[in-house]
Amino acid sequence: MGPHGGLVPSSPGEQPDQVPRLRKFLADHPGWKIGLGADGIWEARNLTEGGSHVVVNYTLHGLLNALAAPYPDPGS
Repeated sequence: MGPHGGLVPSSPGEQPDQVPRLRKFLADHPGWKIGLGADGIWEARNLTEGGSHVVVNYTLHGLLNALAAPYPDPGS
């Protein structure tokens, strides 16, 4: 965990320029929790009344891309 709201890309290939994108997604979608899993894979979880939605990806960039299509920026 790091200074960016408890989340920071930790692998050498990760792009720190994704952190503003992460903050924006979390601000727009407060029900989601995003972080690195124990195995170093990025996980996004959203608990709902009917269960939960889980999205995983090896990179933060990939995770945010995967979340962008079904959960777009509400301002767009």
